[in-house]
Amino acid sequence: MARRALARGEFGDVKLSGLVDGGWVKEDTIRTEKLKPSKWRATVLYQDGKAKRPRPMAVEDTSKERARTRLTARMAEAKTATDTGTVRGSSTVEGAVQEYVKRIDAGLLRNTRTGVLVSPSTSRTYRQVANAYVLREESSIRGMLIADVTAADLDEEAEALVAAGLGSHLNHCKVVWSAVFAAAVKARQIPVNPVASMSKIATPKADQRKHGNGAEHDKDRVLSPEESDVIYRKIYEDDDAVRKGIADLILLGMSQGLRIAEAISIRWEDLDLDADVPTLTVAGTLQHVRGKGIVWHGAPKSAASRRTIPLLGSDVLDMLKRRRDERALSAHHHDAEVQKVRETHVFLSPKGRTPNVDNINKDVRTALDGAGFPWATFHTFRHTLSVRMKSAGVPPIVAGRFLGHTEAVSMGIYTDRGSVPVAVLGVADRLSLPASASA
Repeated sequence: MARRALARGEFGDVKLSGLVDGGWVKEDTIRTEKLKPSKWRATVLYQDGKAKRPRPMAVEDTSKERARTRLTARMAEAKTATDTGTVRGSSTVEGAVQEYVKRIDAGLLRNTRTGVLVSPSTSRTYRQVANAYVLREESSIRGMLIADVTAADLDEEAEALVAAGLGSHLNHCKVVWSAVFAAAVKARQIPVNPVASMSKIATPKADQRKHGNGAEHDKDRVLSPEESDVIYRKIYEDDDAVRKGIADLILLGMSQGLRIAEAISIRWEDLDLDADVPTLTVAGTLQHVRGKGIVWHGAPKSAASRRTIPLLGSDVLDMLKRRRDERALSAHHHDAEVQKVRETHVFLSPKGRTPNVDNINKDVRTALDGAGFPWATFHTFRHTLSVRMKSAGVPPIVAGRFLGHTEAVSMGIYTDRGSVPVAVLGVADRLSLPASASA
């Protein structure tokens, strides 16, 4: 016979279990076998009316009676809050995570160590992690009150993520949990952050990631000069990649080692193509803001990412000049906003609008698959250039400044972050940049 569903404001039966040799054992078993648990847990299901299924509420203590008493008090508190409608959204894990996502959408998310606002790409990552993984339907802590979540609960949630094949997202999930519980500590909802007491959970190696086509991507693999030439030739033989500007974007990535969000966001005012040393400035990135669409965000990934660098190789300079000439010859659009976008950005969407990094990422993936390199990503170009700079004798600090590595700036060596690392030019001919597409 099916168990009757709990009504709003109704609790199930309180159940007790004890921690014995690292595992939770039912009270009846403990009594029968005369076991001695090191800790007790009192649990109950509670239907607060916010979800179809009742939500678990749990309290742990070294004493069975204290655990029961604390849970009873928690039940009374939750019942009163539900009856009076005074439960704050952030009282539950789900509500607190939703508040966290609101801060992301408002552009208020900061690095917990440095206090600096995080980059648009980082914001996109944590929004996706919060919505897709932290608040997934199968989450056992999603509906729990913040005050009831223990490190053991988080350990179980982490293990469930790994078991579901989501272990590669665990570290990002822990960052979200930590931020959420840190806010609860600050608000005096809980005394300590339970994330700090979590056990170390083994996760799959992150160096190989499978994408939709089933191909494995190795983050440590670099392109040989011959492979670079093959990609360069084949993307310019791909009519779709040429039409969408993906071929030109890949050339820029291969030559300059930019992050994809940086490359997509380059504006004409960021380029000085006619100087004795033609340069490119990474001044910011395009960011999707809820309710506003894609807008310019005047801050790249980090302070070190803001840099002015020389353009390496004649092909990338010729490509940018060609795009500049094409822009000058293009017909004026009747919509002033669209025309402004076309006059501002080097790379556009296929319809001539502001580019979307997610859509372009998919087009890059399609182009690389078509070129016969399913294992490569846009970041492969950046890693390849980094390795080639090292092999060519570029000083690490210069290479770090060129690529915008945070580590280089954290060493405190640069006094002028806007300076151009012209030392790269001295070995540019040894970086094995792609041969001409017409070769």
